[in-house]
This record gives sequence, C-alpha cells and structure tokens, in this order.
Amino acid sequence: MAARVIKAKIGDVFAMETRKGYRLYQCVSINEEMGSNMNRALPNFYPTIPDNIHELVNEKQSFTFYGFNQKADFAKLVGNYPVPEWWEHPKYSFVFWNRSNVWWISEELYPNRRFHKYEFHGDETRICLPEEFKDVDLIGLVLMRMRVIVLMERDYCVSSMEFDVDDDDEAFLYYLKKYKPNYRISKAIAPFVWDEYDNECSVSLN
Repeated sequence: MAARVIKAKIGDVFAMETRKGYRLYQCVSINEEMGSNMNRALPNFYPTIPDNIHELVNEKQSFTFYGFNQKADFAKLVGNYPVPEWWEHPKYSFVFWNRSNVWWISEELYPNRRFHKYEFHGDETRICLPEEFKDVDLIGLVLMRMRVIVLMERDYCVSSMEFDVDDDDEAFLYYLKKYKPNYRISKAIAPFVWDEYDNECSVSLN
C-alpha cells in the first residue's frame, strides 16, 4: 500500500530520518497554485525525535527550500508550532544553471522578478557577493525528496557552496533505493503535471 501524503500547514514540523540521525524542518509558507511549500531546515542531528521541538523551532535555519507535500514514509509530522516572529519571507533565492560555479540570485518579489549573475573562480566563496546577497539561504528550485534528504545528511548550510547533488552520488543512490520512487507525483503532492525531474516525475494526475 502506498504511503499517504501529508498536506502541510504553516507551522507544521516534520522529522526526516537520515543515516546520521533525525533532522527537522518547518513549513513556513504555502503556494497553493504551484503546490509547493517553503520550509526551514533546522540544524543538528538527533538520535531520536526530540521532545523540545517548541524550543528548537526558534533556532536559525541551516537553509530554506521549496518542496512538495511529503509521503508519511519519508517525513513524519511531529507537531505544529508558531513560526518564529523574527522569520521573514526571503527577498532573494539562489539557483545554479548550467555550471555550478555560476550563481543566479533571484529576487523573489513578483511581478518584478530579476536575476543577478555571479561567477566564482577557484577558492572564492560567498564573501565575494554583494553584502545584501551574502546571507541568502533560500534554494530557488523545488527540491524533490531525494535531494532534500541528501542535503540534510550533508549538513548543508547557508555558508556552503556545495549545493549540487549528482545522480551517482552515494547518498542519493542509497535513499533512491530505500524509498523506491515510482516515477509519479500524485495530485495530492502537486496539482500540475511535471515533466521528468530528479528521478521522480509526473506522468498522470489520476
């Protein structure tokens, strides 16, 4: 029997089990039209699901990402907690197109969305970016669950430049085998048809 899909609400906190322990993330925004959620990936690994989540949700996130509603076999809903008052909807996101050394900083404010291109060379890091972009932590792509869990396991954070997850990445292949995606995204997860995307795609809304 297929695992049920959990439709996230703002404030919902989920626990995701990696090989290093549990990681938590919180839904902070929902785009009903796109069927995607914005989530704060909370820091730290836990051997068991912690019982002080009401405190942990106030910690600064490691990164922010767009994702779909998740299946219950992949992320466990552990409660609903207020989004921290200090949290603000990101003004910018970043994406990689074509080459990992080229960053595109996207303004998240519609309809006047603009892109800023920055190319990195050698050992350059985020410190080379203009001041307003140095702390951008929103990944401007909708991440499929295999990508999310690999970034969680890597302990990816806003200061890192290592965002790419290759299809032959050892961790990616491990979770791909564990969760056995069936190459379909149901209407409960995304209300629109996707072409092939990250080894999970939508071929039908039935």
